[in-house]
Amino acid sequence: MKQRLRQISSASLIICLVTAVFAGCQETPEVEIVKQKKSAGEAETVPEDSNLTIAEQVQAPDTYTASFKDSTGQIQVRADARVVVPDAEGFRLKKVETRDFTQEDLDKVREVLTGNAQLWNKVYKENDPARGYTKSEIEEMIVELEKAEAGGGAYKSFGTEDMPYEESLDELRAMYEAAPETCETELLDGKLATAAEAGGGGAQAGGISATATVDGKDYGIFLDNHRTEDWKWIQLQVIRMDLSSNYMPVYGESLIDELKMGLKISVEDIEKQSDEIVAKLGFTEMQRAGGEYFTVGVEIQPGEAAPVGEVGYGVHYTRVTEGIPVTYTSADGGTSEHDEGQADYSPAWPYEGLYLIYDDGGLASFYWGDPYKLEDISEEYVFLLPFSEIEKIFEEMMTAKYAFLPEGDSHTEFEIKEVRLGYMRIKEKNNSDVGTLVPVWDFFGSRVMIRQTEAGEIRDVADGPYNSWFTINAMDGTVIDRDFGY
Repeated sequence: MKQRLRQISSASLIICLVTAVFAGCQETPEVEIVKQKKSAGEAETVPEDSNLTIAEQVQAPDTYTASFKDSTGQIQVRADARVVVPDAEGFRLKKVETRDFTQEDLDKVREVLTGNAQLWNKVYKENDPARGYTKSEIEEMIVELEKAEAGGGAYKSFGTEDMPYEESLDELRAMYEAAPETCETELLDGKLATAAEAGGGGAQAGGISATATVDGKDYGIFLDNHRTEDWKWIQLQVIRMDLSSNYMPVYGESLIDELKMGLKISVEDIEKQSDEIVAKLGFTEMQRAGGEYFTVGVEIQPGEAAPVGEVGYGVHYTRVTEGIPVTYTSADGGTSEHDEGQADYSPAWPYEGLYLIYDDGGLASFYWGDPYKLEDISEEYVFLLPFSEIEKIFEEMMTAKYAFLPEGDSHTEFEIKEVRLGYMRIKEKNNSDVGTLVPVWDFFGSRVMIRQTEAGEIRDVADGPYNSWFTINAMDGTVIDRDFGY
């Protein structure tokens, strides 16, 4: 039996909180549904004299419809989904190799997003009673905390310790008295350190944390080529520093309606500006994969959730190779597992990611994570199973995958709204450096968990636009776990 550990990122955490207030973040099923896959070298290919396109190979309908339950009747799956098939001749397997961010990457991002503005950082002194803040910065914190207290909002504290409003305000006022008008800064050259310059610590080499001021706004620039034996987190971010917290995606129709009303800039303008930046950065192999609303926080009450603070809209991009996109989903691939009785976890390797978030203040966040290099494994197109075989596998295995969900008299309903064929990066269990780009089918939609309590019916809804609830290798019918990446 497998023991699985989900190392949840902050974005995944808020999704879990919003959509699973009463059920909590669920564990993975104990039943083993992932079948042994063929290696890339064993993949069946299409005969050279075949002129079949992808659509002609898979013979998929325009719409997939189905309705089925598990043996207990507690898991219901309904599908009325459009089927999306790439308009291309075929899939070739691609070798995927991880890479670090380079000085060239950093320089290009700085040029496009900040105009090569001077990099600087605050100078923090040991035991500074003002913690590096200036009087004006602390004054803003005091005003915000006083407004929250006067408005009768949810408990809010300053710092890391839980303290009532008055104690938090007293601490801020004491800091204000000790704070300088302006902070002491140091200028940075923006050069990445080599492993040798980083003191031989290869896992930490090639990182930078700095600030750039553009048109009176401060932006944090963070580059991390971080690697350990069981974790990889290679990321380059530019974040506007006036945000009260990090932006996180929010799901749920009622929440999204509130967010739409709170954002003045149009989605069309955000998409246009994002596309322009991506083009300037030279991402010729990336295309827009869609977008979603973000907020800096969500206040959760029994049975409901409400956005708190700033509102933004983010645009996701995905790699396209030979006209076929890598399917974008909300899974980040950053999950580890280990076999029972063993201490070591399989190394995590998050998927390549690129997105930009805008709010009424302009560009709020730029994220580029886990880039990789591609190389053709062979010139031949791989064989694809007909869709009739794919739907059989889905209908046989979908309820088995989620057999752990029902508790007591609760039941779970899945609504599948789209089935999409595209590329996915697959990795071997213990390899976080080299993988394969393979064709897969994803089943997108929503999940509703319904529980009966003394207070009445409670519905836990997970309806994010990029939730893929089931993934199947299009070549051999293997069931894939997107969280693990294999």
